[in-house]
Amino acid sequence: MTNGDITIDKIINRRSRKRVISFDAHNVEAMGKYNPQEHAAKSYASRLVVSATEDGADAWYFAGNDTKKGNVLVVFSPNEKVLLSIKPFLARQVSLNAFGRN
Repeated sequence: MTNGDITIDKIINRRSRKRVISFDAHNVEAMGKYNPQEHAAKSYASRLVVSATEDGADAWYFAGNDTKKGNVLVVFSPNEKVLLSIKPFLARQVSLNAFGRN
């Protein structure tokens, strides 16, 4: 998370990084705790599961429109620091739906 840009890189052999996706947090249309049943029927151009577990247990998601990949669903396992850094850059309604009123 840097200046409102969410960047996910694949780290290879602790030496090199390959960019998986870079996303502007202002373009996030939905975010919250991940429930696979909610997203099974929805159509996305691309689904990226970059969480600690393959099934997305105890993971979060964000969905939005990327210029290169189209409508994207990203499932990830953030720590509290990452969630707090994303929150100020989200649209107000998306932030309220994801985090509530705190």
